[in-house]
Amino acid sequence: MKRLILMTLLVLALAPAAWGAEPAAASHRQAATELMQVMNLEKAMVAGASAMLDAQVQANPEVAPYRDVIQKWMEKYLTWDVVGPQMTDLYVEAFTESELREMTAFYKTPTGQKALTKMPNLMKQGAQIGMEVGKQHREELTEMIKARKEELDKTKKPEGN
Repeated sequence: MKRLILMTLLVLALAPAAWGAEPAAASHRQAATELMQVMNLEKAMVAGASAMLDAQVQANPEVAPYRDVIQKWMEKYLTWDVVGPQMTDLYVEAFTESELREMTAFYKTPTGQKALTKMPNLMKQGAQIGMEVGKQHREELTEMIKARKEELDKTKKPEGN
C-alpha cells in the first residue's frame, strides 16, 4: 500500500513537468509536419516507391508480370496515413524544432523549390553512376568475396583431419 501511495505521489509530482513539455513536443511535431508538406514528401514517397518498383522490374525482368500486383499492394499499405506519422517521428528525432523551421523556410524559397524538383533526378542519376562504377569493378569484388570465402572455409575445417 505504501508503494502505491509513493508511486502515485511520484506520478503526480512529475506530471506538471510532463504537461509543460507537451506543447513543445506538439510544436516540434508540427514543424516536422510543415516541412514535409512544403517538401511535398507524400507525393515524393509515392513517386519514389514507383521508381523503386520500376528499377526492380528492370533489374529482374521475371518480376515484370507481377508489377501491377506489387503496385496495388504498395498503394494499399504504403500510404501516407501509415508512413507519414513514422516519417514525422524520424524528422523530430533527427532535427531540432529550430532546424525544421529553418529547412521549411529554405524550401519555401525559389532555390529550395528548385532543389526539391531537381533532387529526385539527381539521386537517380547518382544511383546510375554508382551502378556503372560497380559494374566496372564487379570482377574485383567477386575475387575479393571468393578469397574471403576460402579464408572462412579454412577456419571451419578442423586441423589434423
